[in-house]
Amino acid sequence: ERQWLCPPGKGLLLSMILQPSLELQDLPQLTLLGGIAVAESIRQLTGCDAGIKWPNDILINGKKVCGILAHNSLRGRHFTSVVLGIGINVNLKSSQLPEDCRETTTSLMIESGGKVSRFELLKNLLLIWDELYFRFLGEGHSFLRSKWLANNVTLGREVTIKRDHGIIRGKAVDISPSGSLILSLPDGSRMEFLAEDVSLGKENYNARI
Repeated sequence: ERQWLCPPGKGLLLSMILQPSLELQDLPQLTLLGGIAVAESIRQLTGCDAGIKWPNDILINGKKVCGILAHNSLRGRHFTSVVLGIGINVNLKSSQLPEDCRETTTSLMIESGGKVSRFELLKNLLLIWDELYFRFLGEGHSFLRSKWLANNVTLGREVTIKRDHGIIRGKAVDISPSGSLILSLPDGSRMEFLAEDVSLGKENYNARI
């Protein structure tokens, strides 16, 4: 029940159709890989310190600048393709952001202080994605994990996860080979979450590895 709102010509909105040779349980890792590509392309082009909030948001100075969503096309128990959708706020002014999320959302122009070429951003993103994607297909989770750790702003922080039956709080400590977020709970146990609504708490500034 959420919308992505973007005035014409102000954002970069795209979908990539992928047909990787992966097992069904490994597909969520493509969302994480997309986050790495977006964060690295933003930093390279604008110098803004973009980081990944698990699983699919890109933040700059604690505010969301990009969302990523993967949709799998299935035939029985087998998938035929993955559509990876990416939406980046590029040249929006504060007044063009929805009123109810101006405190939590930003754009590249706001953060960098100047207009950003959407064409150059797209070119950077696709070049970086191409390299990451084929290395991931060849090297697997170990490559993905090292790149994600270098770009994340999630691990080492207290997080709140909203579920239908209540709220779970814990410390984000790792990601699993399936792309799940691993939380350390107050009782010392650990739980994995694959796709949840996550809010970040106090930051441990040593979270990036």
